[in-house]
Amino acid sequence: MPKRNIFEKINNAYSYKLEMSRLEELIHAKGGVKLENSTSNADIPAVSFFPLEDFIDKTVFRKWKGRGSCISCKDMRRELGIAQILAKEDPSVEEFLTYLEYVANLFFLFRTTNLIPGYRHCETLVTIAARENLERNLEMLNSEVLEFSAEERVVIVEKNAPATVASETVDTSLGNLINLYNHHSMSGDLDSKREILMVMGRELELNRARLAGLNQRLTTNVFFLLNNLDIRSGSRNKSDFFGRDAVAKMPPEELENWYDELYQMCIFAFLTLEQEESYARVEKLMNKIDCSC
Repeated sequence: MPKRNIFEKINNAYSYKLEMSRLEELIHAKGGVKLENSTSNADIPAVSFFPLEDFIDKTVFRKWKGRGSCISCKDMRRELGIAQILAKEDPSVEEFLTYLEYVANLFFLFRTTNLIPGYRHCETLVTIAARENLERNLEMLNSEVLEFSAEERVVIVEKNAPATVASETVDTSLGNLINLYNHHSMSGDLDSKREILMVMGRELELNRARLAGLNQRLTTNVFFLLNNLDIRSGSRNKSDFFGRDAVAKMPPEELENWYDELYQMCIFAFLTLEQEESYARVEKLMNKIDCSC
């Protein structure tokens, strides 16, 4: 068996616990953020350094919309159970993603923070290493950061190339919902998935005639599922639920599978609508060259 070189060994030695310990060391390293003071206040050093988490805590945390009722980074870590996650020998992927999402929000705040005039903050090699480690872990998990600028927060979602493309064909709020469907916390959350599908269905309803002209079979299937999978009717327990009896008695796991299938169909529907102009251009070309193929 050929001997592996040190770089092969490093790249193959991957564990959630180890990756979190590395990020912990980097976000708490003293030289993480360089703060420059160009004011005339001689009592404050011209240059000082802070750990990334400490810098966020001191400058912006309590002004952050995404903090909920938490009053500090320490408080948020406690709410998220990060100490317990770090202590586990074999944390789950969901726990690992929770930790990574916390770190991703630190970087979002670092990037969007505006200090008072006369002060400027910038990355150091420590912060760059932490950001690169975060990005590497997201790549390993086939995940990416989804930004909600107005709400001042970011979440981590599983990469879904068709969903990403489809999200770019609609307005930002709907696009974010389309991507949010792939967040790890959505697994098993039928209510949240139903709400997203309802919004997607509402948008497709506005373009139903166009969609039917492009793909009648897809249109029929999408709106059949929207009308019969408890998407538009609210709770499954309501007496006015108009779904079929088989759907009403469907186990939650099976219903979720159908929701996921409907989601993929809706993605395809948005992509189909986006191709309408392309189809029209091809038809013009066919007519121009008198091609019946």
